[in-house]
Amino acid sequence: MSGAQQEGHIRADRDPGQAAVVLLALLDGLQIQWLYDRDVDMVAAFDAFYETWLAPPSGLTDQPSDTPPEDTERPV
Repeated sequence: MSGAQQEGHIRADRDPGQAAVVLLALLDGLQIQWLYDRDVDMVAAFDAFYETWLAPPSGLTDQPSDTPPEDTERPV
C-alpha cells in the first residue's frame, strides 16, 4: 500500500496499514457474498470502493484554486 501511495495510486491521506486491513475485509466479504450468490459482481464492488475510498481525488493540482494554470493568462 505504501508503494501504491508513493506512485499516486492511493490517496495520500489514507493510512496504508488501515487501507490494507479494510481492503482485505472488503475482499473477504465479497468472496463470501459471491459464494452465496454467483451474480455478485466482485469487480464492480471493488471498483466502487477504490473510486470512493482509495483513489486520489481527480482534478487536483498543487496550485491554490485562485492561481490559474501556468499556461493561461489571468483575466484583466
